[in-house]
Amino acid sequence: MFCLIGAESAIFVIFVVAYLFYVGKSPSGPTPAILHAPIFFSICLLSSSWTIHRAVLALKRGEVGSFAGFGSPRWSSERCSSPARDWSGGTSSWTKA
Repeated sequence: MFCLIGAESAIFVIFVVAYLFYVGKSPSGPTPAILHAPIFFSICLLSSSWTIHRAVLALKRGEVGSFAGFGSPRWSSERCSSPARDWSGGTSSWTKA
């Protein structure tokens, strides 16, 4: 969680520094003709925020079952690392079938 807050703070600081660097550089600035409404990115941002909001509410109610799929053996570290083991010359999981 501290990494997330640190990353978000760093992005905010970068935006502030970029603003201070570019303020007053262009007297005319961008015109409305080249600016487009970021509708797609706004939808993505709001949907991810809604997902996190629902996840926090579910965890507060103790409903951990909706998150149980992320720890299933299908997504375990052993299964995800097997291609790397196969490529490095280890035993192949394809020949065991």
